[in-house]
Amino acid sequence: MAEKVVLPKEVAEALKDFIDAGFSKWQIVNVVDEPGDYTRIIQKDGLHDQSRTLKTYMVNGHSEELLSALVNGYEVEQSPEDKLRQRYEELGKASVHDLDDVSHIRYGIEEALDILGITIEGINGNSHAK
Repeated sequence: MAEKVVLPKEVAEALKDFIDAGFSKWQIVNVVDEPGDYTRIIQKDGLHDQSRTLKTYMVNGHSEELLSALVNGYEVEQSPEDKLRQRYEELGKASVHDLDDVSHIRYGIEEALDILGITIEGINGNSHAK
């Protein structure tokens, strides 16, 4: 069996909205490919923004991923905050007494900033020493 595709949160939510509105997988493909045929239904169901989200995702080179998600299923990509929360919870399972020294804490802070894509001079910027 093929692996599930990991989709950005907004794309996964758009697919879910179409499925919840009763659209079949084939209809979703048609909506994305030729939305004009479904304009009245999309407007009636309030799915205009979702249609645009899926079309943009497809046009930006992700048509194979979108089709694979419809056939094989999908998972929602974790946001940076979710990744940090998961790491934080993992670290919370260790006791403070298990930490060898302060370098572990420094590493955790650097990792958190990297996950969030934040650069702070003196911590994870170019002029710091590890």
